[in-house]
Amino acid sequence: MSSHHSATPPVWKKGQCGRLVRIRDPRVASRLAVMGILPGSKVCVMQVKAWNGGYYLKMAGKNIALRAREAAALEIEF
Repeated sequence: MSSHHSATPPVWKKGQCGRLVRIRDPRVASRLAVMGILPGSKVCVMQVKAWNGGYYLKMAGKNIALRAREAAALEIEF
């Protein structure tokens, strides 16, 4: 399986909270791990910007902005 994938951007709604189950892209996983965000971390959707594909999340107590392709790598259990 390739580490590059063209997953569909997630359909998340503002206010949803859950737990990060898995990160499918190793580059995204590395970026988040540096910030202390690992599987099991609490995730809340703060904003979804449909016009630019941006996702603003609160993860492990930190505010994080992700592009649609980065967000697509996250598996979150809501």
